[in-house]
Amino acid sequence: SRLRSDFYFGMVDGVAWADALGDFNIHSSRLPRVLVAEPDFEAWYEDESLLSVERLEEGLGEILAGTTEVLRQTRSAVSRLLFYQREVLRWASWFRWYAQQGPREAGIA
Repeated sequence: SRLRSDFYFGMVDGVAWADALGDFNIHSSRLPRVLVAEPDFEAWYEDESLLSVERLEEGLGEILAGTTEVLRQTRSAVSRLLFYQREVLRWASWFRWYAQQGPREAGIA
């Protein structure tokens, strides 16, 4: 693949490394996942929807091109706030979908 010269690829046991991967929002109950880290983990990309195993080549190409919608995360407070904003918007979207499933679901949501 054309991406071999731009990325190093590896696999991590998501169960054995569950605690460490949790810091990157990767949980053993939601595997397999993709994590793209910059040198020394100064920044990283993860997104269960936009950066998945199924669309790995496309997602990595978008990161290289600078056209990705995947949030580039760092250890800064601003980055953490953007991460929480992303998660809240996803939950809100799911609740909206769930509420449209019927009157009972709307009452629960």
